[in-house]
Amino acid sequence: MALVPRLIFLSSIALPLLSQAADPRVTGMYSNLRFGTEDVTGVEMYVVSSHGSYYASLQCAEGAPGIPETVKLSISGSSVSFVVPSSTHSGCPSGATFTGQLAADGIRGSFAGTDWPGFLKRSNGYWQ
Repeated sequence: MALVPRLIFLSSIALPLLSQAADPRVTGMYSNLRFGTEDVTGVEMYVVSSHGSYYASLQCAEGAPGIPETVKLSISGSSVSFVVPSSTHSGCPSGATFTGQLAADGIRGSFAGTDWPGFLKRSNGYWQ
């Protein structure tokens, strides 16, 4: 087999595998915030990058939406975590640690001791 066709063949196999191995993009809107029959429930996070770190504007609702809070994220590969400040008015559990897994379509995770919020879809936010 000639060198050029061999390189083209190997590239056609290797490039799709490399693109699958890359970590998903971190920045964006993640939400499962929704209006039920009478209440707003769920979590919304808008993740941005600044000065080499990631931050999220965080808002939780169990009846009524809280005041958005900015938290610093810890990212390692596809793992994401943060701690909600103890003095929060965001509607999120005060002082709780959130841990989750980042994927191309969203974040699946929960606050410590709960299974809430579950899956936060990467999409437009509730308020858009």
